[in-house]
Amino acid sequence: MMKGLKSLVFLILFFVFQNVSALEVTPSIDIVIFESNAIKSASVHVRNMEDKEVLAEMSLYGEMENITNFEAQTYLFAPKETKVFNFNILMPESFEKPGDYRFYFLAREIAIDELTEFINVLTASATIYVIRVPYEGPYMAARLRSTSVSVGELVPFDLKMENFGSVPLKNINGKIEIFNSFNKSVGEIPVNEILELGEIKEIIFKWNPEENGFGDYWARATLNFEGRTVEAETEFKLGDIHVSILDYDKNIENGIINKFKLKIKSDWGNEIEGVIAVLEVYHNPFKSFKSETFKLDLWEEKNVVIYVDAENMNPGKYPAKLSLIYEGIHTEEEFELNVSTFDWTIIWIGGSIFVVVFIIGYFVIHKMGARKKNKK
Repeated sequence: MMKGLKSLVFLILFFVFQNVSALEVTPSIDIVIFESNAIKSASVHVRNMEDKEVLAEMSLYGEMENITNFEAQTYLFAPKETKVFNFNILMPESFEKPGDYRFYFLAREIAIDELTEFINVLTASATIYVIRVPYEGPYMAARLRSTSVSVGELVPFDLKMENFGSVPLKNINGKIEIFNSFNKSVGEIPVNEILELGEIKEIIFKWNPEENGFGDYWARATLNFEGRTVEAETEFKLGDIHVSILDYDKNIENGIINKFKLKIKSDWGNEIEGVIAVLEVYHNPFKSFKSETFKLDLWEEKNVVIYVDAENMNPGKYPAKLSLIYEGIHTEEEFELNVSTFDWTIIWIGGSIFVVVFIIGYFVIHKMGARKKNKK
């Protein structure tokens, strides 16, 4: 538990410091394929990005830090100096199970307090070393990502494939299939790739949505290799300056002011300002009610309230129209609004209970006051 917490704290500090470090460390990641009892050489380039001297400490951190011959050390970098640190990774005979095991080569800028000789860590950068213990035979993993775009733009798909097996994968074939919100296939992209032993490959594909309109979409990558299949999925949106009406009330009560509620969704990848919802009821006389003006963030779903004064509406069913007005555009939906008689029973019951409680309380207090007078 404590080890896991230390690792989490380290990673948080590493990613915070990495963005502001005076030291540049390359490579950022190095994947080393496991071989029993093998000795693997490793090199890290550390560069001082400053126009001044920088004192740094180089060390290893992580679950596998003890399988190298590297010893922690400090070094004073001249302005813009690059220094190479070489060490060996001493592979054990075996690991308990396949997978990735990590350690970090950490370069930390430090400052020594002249009074206390206490070392302050200023910034840090690191190389992530991954010891990959392959799964026996062919084995791969895949990840698919996409980005929401506007209608008419190309949709990018980022397909990442990793060979975790013990053999190269010479014939990976399959496809990325695209579906709309009704799960109907609307397009596909063929995939044909090769992954060498331990290789990670990230490829960007682009799909032209052509006549497909705004809305929610999803895609699935299906990759076949050596008689096996791996799948990965992602979701994305095609956006347009449009606001959809998702749901709304169909019933109100007469004689009162109702909270007419509706749920809407922006189908646009930017803010839409100045949106207003309008409810029109074809009652005699004609009535129209508006919400307050509001804005929608990109792809936002929002609950909106229109206050409907039905004091002079008779019970019955009336034609009605719900409109959303924004950017000079109207989204409209016609429906039948049911106006029912307000149930006053609850108010009468509540009022009666209040009166009864008030009367009982009055007599109790009056009687207690009378008793106190008699005692005197």
